[in-house]
Amino acid sequence: MALRHRFQATRTDCGLAAVAIAAGQSLRHVRNIAVSEFGYPPNGPYYTGHKQLRQLLAWFGIEASGLRKFTSYDRLDDVAILLIKRNPDSGGHYVVFERPKRGPARVLDPGWWLKQHVRTNLARIPVAYYATLKYPEPQTPQRASKRHPP
Repeated sequence: MALRHRFQATRTDCGLAAVAIAAGQSLRHVRNIAVSEFGYPPNGPYYTGHKQLRQLLAWFGIEASGLRKFTSYDRLDDVAILLIKRNPDSGGHYVVFERPKRGPARVLDPGWWLKQHVRTNLARIPVAYYATLKYPEPQTPQRASKRHPP
C-alpha cells in the first residue's frame, strides 16, 4: 500500500496524525474534520480516544476494529493503528503499522521529536493495543450495456 508519513503538530494530536497517515490526507484536513464534524476544540488539545479514532477513520471510508491486546506482529493485517507506550499517567501514543507489498514491515511514528520516524526494527516498540484497518473495495466502473430499452 505504501503509506506516506505525516508529523503530528502538537503533543496531543498523534491520533489525528495516525488517521492522516492511514487515510492519505494532510494533518490539517483531518484536524479540520475533527473540529467541524466531531467537536474537537479548535485550538486543541486534540486528545483522541479509540471511539473518536474509529469515527474519524469512518469519515474517510476506513473501518477500524475494536482495540485488541497486542501479542505479535504476525497477527496484524497489512495496516493497523497501534497504541504504544501505554501507562496510566500519560495514556499512549498512536502510530501506524504497515506491511507493504515491497520491503519489510514498518511502523510510521508521527512524533516529531524522534530521531527515526519510519521504523523497521519492530521488536523495540512497546505496543499495548492495536486496531486493524479495512479499506473500502475499489469500485469497478459499470460497463455500458449495448442493449437499448424498447
